[in-house]
Amino acid sequence: MPTIFNLATPDQNASKTSTPRVFLATFGGGYEQRLLDGCNPVRESWALRFSNRPQADIAAVEAFLVAMAGVHSFVWTTPEGLIKAFKCAQWTSSYRSPGDADLACTFEQVFESTF
Repeated sequence: MPTIFNLATPDQNASKTSTPRVFLATFGGGYEQRLLDGCNPVRESWALRFSNRPQADIAAVEAFLVAMAGVHSFVWTTPEGLIKAFKCAQWTSSYRSPGDADLACTFEQVFESTF
């Protein structure tokens, strides 16, 4: 059973970036040929923030990300309501005031046979 990320809901200003993987062959005269790469050629990444939260909540999210270590995937429901597999290889924590903290991270979509 896949690991589920449901520790906290990110701020409402989440942004999605979609990146297609394309093979490109360039020819003389400016011509080019393009071909999608693989059976899942468009990959999503989500820039997320967890702002002005209790330090304990941010610590729980960070502990989850450390446990996944950018290697293990987890399941997350996107703001669009779609359930997909992701990994997170980098995040930043900020401590605002005593007891409050922020965390910014990017969830990168992965495609695996186990999901």
